[in-house]
Amino acid sequence: MEMAIHACHVEGKNVGICRHGPAEDAALLRWLVHHKVSSASVVLDASLSTRTGVIEAEAEAEAATSLARSPFQPQAVSLPMTPTKYPFIK
Repeated sequence: MEMAIHACHVEGKNVGICRHGPAEDAALLRWLVHHKVSSASVVLDASLSTRTGVIEAEAEAEAATSLARSPFQPQAVSLPMTPTKYPFIK
């Protein structure tokens, strides 16, 4: 799956995933966010928890990036809640 995602990114294509995986497996959701998958279709029941998981995964990634840049100066992480920022949740 990682090779397919990379190939799509090289070609400038969007990458999406369907089914229950991102909604049911937090580790898979974090992995997808880490690999910059642009969309995930989930059932309505799981949309809020999936969105929350994506926000948390993005915050973790941002915090890790901030620490990698400057480990001695902690930086604040803001969590925008605008649905338009997360086009992968439909």
